[in-house]
Amino acid sequence: MLGRSAVGSPPAGKERPVRSTHVVVLGGGFAGLETAFLLRSRFGEDRLRLTVVSDRGEFLFKPNTIYLPFEGDDGHLRVPLEPALRRRGIGYVPAEVSTLDPGRRTVGLADGGTITYDYLVVATGARANPGEIPGLGEHGRQLCDPARLGSFAEELLWMVQYARHGHRQHVVCVVPPGLHYPTATYELALMLDTWLRRGDIRHQVEIRLVTHEETLLRDFGPKVHDAVTARFAEREIESDTGLTVTSTTGTKVKFGDHNARRYDLLICLPPQVAAVTYPGLPADDRGFLRCEPGTRAVRGYPEIFAPGDAGDFPIKQAFIALRHAEAVADAIGADLTGRPRDDATGGITTMFLLDMLDQALFAQVPLAVGQAPDGRTIVSPSARTPYRVGTGRWWRLGKHSVGRSVPAAFASGHPFHAGAWWDAAQRHLRAGTDALTR
Repeated sequence: MLGRSAVGSPPAGKERPVRSTHVVVLGGGFAGLETAFLLRSRFGEDRLRLTVVSDRGEFLFKPNTIYLPFEGDDGHLRVPLEPALRRRGIGYVPAEVSTLDPGRRTVGLADGGTITYDYLVVATGARANPGEIPGLGEHGRQLCDPARLGSFAEELLWMVQYARHGHRQHVVCVVPPGLHYPTATYELALMLDTWLRRGDIRHQVEIRLVTHEETLLRDFGPKVHDAVTARFAEREIESDTGLTVTSTTGTKVKFGDHNARRYDLLICLPPQVAAVTYPGLPADDRGFLRCEPGTRAVRGYPEIFAPGDAGDFPIKQAFIALRHAEAVADAIGADLTGRPRDDATGGITTMFLLDMLDQALFAQVPLAVGQAPDGRTIVSPSARTPYRVGTGRWWRLGKHSVGRSVPAAFASGHPFHAGAWWDAAQRHLRAGTDALTR
């Protein structure tokens, strides 16, 4: 293990002495693996030593687990970490992090071991916190844990049986404050509609989405709101905005003192908090580490980074985690080659797909951070990348393709946002965006 070294942005034009620098990555999700594989694609083992620490033995492409109650299995969504990392000369430590000492630059492990780093990438993500809403953990179907999706599928079948016997069913999908990526809740409502129509029972089931947001999918702007509103109207999905869930019982979800909705099935992804907290590092009230916008370096700690869900970016999304990983790899690469870091705060463009099982909604959204009074994202009015939204059957192929391509890239030890495949994917995406969105 390496001892301490001075890490930061060296003066322009001065390279470090060639030595093996140790980068430790905490977490084996999107941000962690993409950072590790990007760095390995740029620096050989003689220049950069990489270690990934994760208490989970596999990567899971979690966005596509949403299909499991309706179709398919998750076998192709999982990637064992150890062989993928070994393939690229990256060390793997299957352990839980217990302590972090930024002064000594050491990570303490639950088994008593210690790892010393030159750079640390904190990619331990977010976790659900249903306890914030009384009754939610007991009565809500949270679906943030893939292990629960099988039982959710059984509940759907029971609901259909009740509906077929003449008992009208009420499904309420809730988006609470503190949920940093509500898209999955909207997607579940749309998927459920199609699934019920295929079973010729939709007329017996009311679907309603209730959100604390002032508009539907507020953070992604007016075009997304209009497109989702149109899809809901076509499918007779009811929606309420500006309502904050305060508690749930076995039959009702409550919004304040005088507003409640009866339900037979309650779907609610809970508020999120940091999966691991790091005392001593700057963090917000939910434990997410405060970062420099351009590099994702933790404020005051230029050798520590928090890409993806572990950081304070207002939206937690896989695509954004991959983009953050690029920023981290760029910053570390700049240090290693004697270049200044690029800490531009211009913003980030994200993309997402809402699958409805018969078609999908695609959005390309350039985001600006910090311009809204509450610090949330808004659609950038000055971005070079156009703000585009479109709906069609073709976009379903895109979501399934990504759900196979990311695990395949990681299984081979390669980053997703690099190489010939990504260059070709970008060309197809640009062509589709130009032709199928507005």
